[in-house]
Order: sequence, then C-alpha cells, then structure tokens
Amino acid sequence: ASSNREALALLALSSGRVLKILGNKSRRWMTIMASAEQNPAYRPTSNLWYWILLKVILCLIWSFNITMSYFYLALAIAAEVAGTSLLKATEEFTRLVPTTFLVVFYLISFWLMTLALRDLPLGVVYAVWSGLGIVLVAVIGAVIYKEIPDLASLIGMGLIISGVIVMHLFSKSIQH
Repeated sequence: ASSNREALALLALSSGRVLKILGNKSRRWMTIMASAEQNPAYRPTSNLWYWILLKVILCLIWSFNITMSYFYLALAIAAEVAGTSLLKATEEFTRLVPTTFLVVFYLISFWLMTLALRDLPLGVVYAVWSGLGIVLVAVIGAVIYKEIPDLASLIGMGLIISGVIVMHLFSKSIQH
C-alpha cells in the first residue's frame, strides 16, 4: 500500500509541477499537488533527486529553443515514464487505480507522440522516446524501488544517451 501511495504521489507531484512550470493554472492539478505536498505520508522518498532530474530536463528542453514537436515529444516521454513507473504498483494489473493511471498515461504518451510526428521523422521520434524512456525509468527504478543498475547497465544507458545526442547533432533526417 505504501508503494502505491508513493507512486500516486509521485504522479500527482510531477504532473502539478510540470503544469505549474509551463504556466497552466489548472485548479484540479494544483489541488492534487498541494494536498500531496502538505501530507508527508504521500511524499515520495526520492523527492530531491526526482526534482533535480525534472528541473534538468525542463532546463534542457527550454534552453534548446525547441519547436512544439519536441515539446510534445518531451511530454510523451514523461507520460510514458510515468506509466511505466507504475507497472510495479499495478501488481500484475490486479490493482485498479494504478492500472487505470498506467493506461491513461500510455494513451496520453502515444497521443503526444503522434503530435510530435507532425514535423519529426518516425524513426527519430521512436528512438528518442524509447531511448530516453529506458534511461529515465532506470533512474526512477533506482531512486524509488532501490533497483540499482550495475556497471554494464550504466554503460548501456550512456551509449543510449550518446546515440540520441549523435542523432541530434549529426543526422540530416532531423530538422534543426
């Protein structure tokens, strides 16, 4: 039960913070975020590292002066990571609330990915979406579930990140 509460609090906090940073004044998400922040029982144990990661990602997104397609892709990755992070909380899809959130986050992720496909090639979108998703889910797994990756995993994730960077810097199929 505690892991489910932490997973739901993580989702509420991240959704509220992202919407707040992006300027959305949605009362519903702000209420969820405020109630989760006021009740220590619903705070994820990995609050500090999670927010550092979230702020770094948002700074990178805005610093590159991205188009809306990249913005949609970033949100699609965030939704996919949120959904995938809930897999353990669903307890093999036997828990209704985490399973429902998982499905909703996956649907949102695929919808946002289709919006990113307006201007970006399918291969690039899928490579970035899946590659960064793998790395971010591994980070969340290490922080929340204490599933620390070994050296080979870290090297592999480093190669994934390197591949995404090389694709963006040198690929002619990506519109800059």
